[in-house]
Amino acid sequence: MPEASLRASDPVANFRFQVNCQRYFRAGFSKVSGIKEENDVMEYREGNEPSYLQKYPGLRKYPEMTFERGLTTEAKGMIEWRNATIRCTPGYKTLVSISVQTCPGLQARSISLPASWPSSLEISDLDAKASEIAIESMTLQHEGLSDRSPTPSIFNMF
Repeated sequence: MPEASLRASDPVANFRFQVNCQRYFRAGFSKVSGIKEENDVMEYREGNEPSYLQKYPGLRKYPEMTFERGLTTEAKGMIEWRNATIRCTPGYKTLVSISVQTCPGLQARSISLPASWPSSLEISDLDAKASEIAIESMTLQHEGLSDRSPTPSIFNMF
């Protein structure tokens, strides 16, 4: 029977990742949404051209992202960061990285979000009759997105 191993072409599960905020915290989250980069589309047409619009890439945009996790007593870093943002303390815009990991825990991809800052913190509704985990969420603004992949050799270690 051949030995099981990961190849660079194998897809990575979406449930193993860690978030590192350079100055304020390193934490696990249960959900990260909004990892997206897009362009505005500029449409152009001159009257003597065929009856269709030409399309060109416009400004690049990075929509807000949302990070969610169960409410814990370890929110100090997120609260300090939010307070620094409210006060516009130098350094409130900082680098955030998301490390997506393989099942054995090796980094498969690293997504960097430069000049990030929290625009809101929220705690889910509290309900004495519900049987649910309380969730805290952070909405993040950022000014870019870069995706760095490690060398393919890590996939051949198993």
